[in-house]
Amino acid sequence: MIDDWLPLDYDKVPNVFIEQEKRAIEEFIKLFETVSNATDEDIWEVNWFKSSDEWIRLSAAARNALSVLFERGRFSEEIEEASLI
Repeated sequence: MIDDWLPLDYDKVPNVFIEQEKRAIEEFIKLFETVSNATDEDIWEVNWFKSSDEWIRLSAAARNALSVLFERGRFSEEIEEASLI
């Protein structure tokens, strides 16, 4: 799902994200790449993975990004809303 939605081309969606949101998203993407490269092969040991330093940092970045994005909140999926930026 991450590969489907991120990274974002901010030039195609100008004035949608503020700089703080962009930074939080970029930090998440950077750490996602680190996590995806943490093993040489596919691993199915969930407990090992969840206790890895890479996963712990990614989880913290995800919580931070969620917090930053929820400061503004969600736009309606039913009604077109003007950007607040």
